[in-house]
Amino acid sequence: MSLIRSPYFIHLTGPIASGKSTLLELFKTKLGAATLDADEIAKKVRLSDETVRQSIYQTFGTLETEALRYIIARDPARKKQLEDLMHPAIRAQTLAWAISLCTKEDAPKFAVYESALLLPSDHPLHLYFKDYISVETPEIMRFHRLKTKYPERTGVSQLLLAKQSSEDARKRYATLVILNSNRQQDLLESFRTLTEILESRRQLS
Repeated sequence: MSLIRSPYFIHLTGPIASGKSTLLELFKTKLGAATLDADEIAKKVRLSDETVRQSIYQTFGTLETEALRYIIARDPARKKQLEDLMHPAIRAQTLAWAISLCTKEDAPKFAVYESALLLPSDHPLHLYFKDYISVETPEIMRFHRLKTKYPERTGVSQLLLAKQSSEDARKRYATLVILNSNRQQDLLESFRTLTEILESRRQLS
C-alpha cells in the first residue's frame, strides 16, 4: 500500500484583473496542480444551492449577477450581507475539496486555491496552506483590462477597483509576490522562478 502525501497547498490572491486566472491555469497545465477558483464556487453556490438562492432573492430582490455586482460595488454593507449569505456554503465546499485531496493516493504535488479576497484568520483553509502568493499589477493596467474585456461595465469596474484590498494588506498577507505586466514572456519567466521556489519549499515541508 502506497503512502499518501498531501499536496502542497497554496492560496493565490490578488486584486481584480491582476492575472490570477492566468497564473492559476499555468499551475494546472505546467505543474499538474489541483486548482479551485473561488469565483466558480461562488457561482455554483449562487446558481444551485436553493437555500442560498432564496436568501439572496429575499435580501436583494434579484439573482442577476450584474445587478448583484453593481449593488455590492456601491455599498460595503450590502457586500457583507451577500458574503454572509454565501460564505458558509462556499467554506464547506472548499474545505471538502482540501480534505478530498489529502485522502487521495494519487494526489498532485500542488493544490492551488484562487480568490481575490484575503481569507479571514479563522478560515479553515489556513490549516492547509503552506504559501500565500499575491499577484500584483498596476491599477491603470487592471482598469484597461477590465474596460477591454467588459466595455459595458466601465462604471462598475471603477467601483470594484476602488473596493479592493490595499497592496500593503496583500503583501502583509502574502509569503510570495509575483509581478504581472502585460508581457506574457515576463510572466512565464516569473512563473518558472516561482515554481523553483515552491518545489524547494515542498521538498522541505
